[in-house]
This record gives sequence, C-alpha cells and structure tokens, in this order.
Amino acid sequence: MIRARATRATRAGAAALLLLVGACGGGSDDGAPPAAQEPAPVPQWVFEPGVTFGPLDVSSSESDLAAAYGAGAVRAADVPLGEGETAPGTEVFADDPLRRFQVTWRDTLERRNPDRVMLYGDTTLWQSAGGVTLGTSLARLEEINGGPFTLLGFGWDYGGTVSSWDGGALAPFEGVAFVGLAPAEAALGDSAYQSVLGDRPFPSSSPAMQALAPRVRRIVVRIQ
Repeated sequence: MIRARATRATRAGAAALLLLVGACGGGSDDGAPPAAQEPAPVPQWVFEPGVTFGPLDVSSSESDLAAAYGAGAVRAADVPLGEGETAPGTEVFADDPLRRFQVTWRDTLERRNPDRVMLYGDTTLWQSAGGVTLGTSLARLEEINGGPFTLLGFGWDYGGTVSSWDGGALAPFEGVAFVGLAPAEAALGDSAYQSVLGDRPFPSSSPAMQALAPRVRRIVVRIQ
C-alpha cells in the first residue's frame, strides 16, 4: 500500500509538471522553433568619448552604420579636418541637423575602424552622458565641469577649442573629445571679442568670455 500510494503520488507530480511545461510553451509539439531573443537596442544619441558613438565602436564599419540607420541615411563624404584639410569619410543624416554626424576611418579603403566622429552646428540630439552637446553654453559647461576651464582664443580654425578642463569633472574628455565654442555673430564686433582672439589660452571665467557667453558649436569624438 505504501508503494502504491508513492507511485500514484509520483505519477500525479509528473502529470502536473507536464501541464506546467505545456502552459509555458516548452511542451509545444507544433514544430515551431522558440521565439528568437530580441537584440539589444542601439544606444540612442549618446556618445562616450574614446569608446563609442551610438552604434560605433573601434571595430565598426560603414556597413554597421547602414544597418543601424538605413542605407539611404549614409553616404561617402570628404570630412573637413580644419585648416583646409579633409579626409575621406562618411556622413550620416546629411540633411538632418539634429541627427547629422561625420566619421573618419582608420581604414579608409574598407571604411572601417572609426577614428573621429564630428558634430557641428547649433543643436543636435547627440550628447555625452553628462549632457555636453551642441548649443551648451559656457556657463553650463562650467557647471557640468564643476568649475572654470581653459579655451583657446577665437578667430582661427581651432578657435574656441577647450584646451584644458583644469582638473574638473570633464577632465576625462582630454585627448578623446574636443569641444569648440563660438560666440553669437552679433558679438564679433565687440571689444570683448577683440580681446580674446588668437592661438593663446583664456580662462572661461575671464570677464570677456563671460560677457560673450559662447556656446558649443563643434564636438570631435575620438574612438580608440
């Protein structure tokens, strides 16, 4: 009697387990394969200097951009580097200032292994995890950095580029992200503007820089 009760209990337990598996889909006998796991979403409009820019990392290629954004959004382009120099590269969302970016490649023949990604203009969806983006004001950069920083004078190709974050929170940007600021065009005739021209450093806290209140107009992100 003890063995019989145990056998009936074992069979009842097995039957219950089969019903549970069937309810979860594991016992389906219709021949359909299990559902494929969804791929991880592409990071939207975020870059990490030195590491990633959206779907790009150091091993990526132009074909990865086409897969992420569609072939129609990607085209070959000569990317300006400054001082009249260009490099063969790729432009994405060329007609959409909010999403547009340009890429130069270490392997220019196969268009793979990104070197630099360029953002330029007044505004963009792209930003760093800390909120640095096109259009960010000098005052906001000081706030993000936790203090003043140093930038080069205006009036030349690399004018307004941050040369040092002076040990602030944005110091990890140095060498892997280059941030360039510019004042509004209406300020170009001001005496304050004339006092901060040329290839020499100026503190962001200087009265002239504070009066001009420049904003970020260019970001170059290295991928290593």
